[in-house]
Amino acid sequence: MRAINSCGSFPVERTVQVGAPPLVQLAAINGICEGGNITPTATFTPCGTPITGYGWTFANGQPATASTAVPGTITFPTNGAHPITVTAASGCGPTLDDAILTVDPLPLPPVVNGPIEVCAGGTIALSAAPVAGTTFTWTGPNGFTSTQ
Repeated sequence: MRAINSCGSFPVERTVQVGAPPLVQLAAINGICEGGNITPTATFTPCGTPITGYGWTFANGQPATASTAVPGTITFPTNGAHPITVTAASGCGPTLDDAILTVDPLPLPPVVNGPIEVCAGGTIALSAAPVAGTTFTWTGPNGFTSTQ
């Protein structure tokens, strides 16, 4: 910049800092089962001006919101698609990133078919109907285990 009047020309230099809203990148979040927990994280990068605030929202999560860079553990008691949003703000405005967390329902307990009682030394045949996406482990006395 230059100031000019009848007495002359006087240059003035000033450094101008150009800022932008911060960059926010939510780390990948893997799906969980109903009643499970996540500990979400994000990368925050200031762009010329300091970050002045953070915000998280967790649809159907417990807790449902956080106002810190690291929100801690969040529990999702119900299944479904749950949006997660993280925001960072600076003097140049806010920026957000979001993702959908998939929370799968818990499988129904299996119905076990077979006799309820067996004599000592006898054998027993138990069965259960298949449940999609579920594996079963049978356990019994003397360290018996089976996945069939």
